[in-house]
Amino acid sequence: MQEQGRTLHEAARLDRLAPGLTPSIIRTGQAPQDGVWKRDRLMLAGYALLLGEKFGQRISRGMVEYPRCGAVRQVEIHAVDRSRVLRLRDRVAQIREGRLPDRPESAPCDNCEERQRCETRVSLASKFF
Repeated sequence: MQEQGRTLHEAARLDRLAPGLTPSIIRTGQAPQDGVWKRDRLMLAGYALLLGEKFGQRISRGMVEYPRCGAVRQVEIHAVDRSRVLRLRDRVAQIREGRLPDRPESAPCDNCEERQRCETRVSLASKFF
């Protein structure tokens, strides 16, 4: 996945590809009462971006299967989901380059084992996230 000059390595393994290039993931845990878990939504958005790039199409929906309770949830993949995945990709890239992302004010740094070695910074932008 390439965006703003950066590449996301295609090291993902999709559980199932349903007809119509619909990514489907299988989760062994309990399903939420409504919709899908945020983590599952982000995972689907990431797969949608990768599939869209590979096949030159915009993938706008996916599925999450929760076999424990027999639920299959359709998920509409929104622009905000794609944006979150790309922000996460950028944060991972920062960490791999040896830079830590901005630290939010609510970070539990006082109890952290790595506090002495940590070089995160507090910026104006981090106060809003």
